Amino acid sequence: MSPAKLKTAVREMAMSAIALPDLANRMMERANRGEIQLQIPSLPESALLLYAALHQVLFAFLATARQRSHTPSTVAENRGLRPPRG
Repeated sequence: MSPAKLKTAVREMAMSAIALPDLANRMMERANRGEIQLQIPSLPESALLLYAALHQVLFAFLATARQRSHTPSTVAENRGLRPPRG
């Protein structure tokens, strides 16, 4: 690489480094004003899948808790017919 091209490349890199804080500042100002919108195309589908998965986990937990609370030994303990398991 010739010295002139190297000097030009270094100058461009320096200018880019100096311009970055200004670009970041302008972007943050736009974000604070609410002018920036992010569009993620597959987000609604992913959110629905996560919502359905969490419902399944919740229902499984509730079914397990209900089943455990209605076992014969637990019912007997709740009625005072048998001492609690320890």
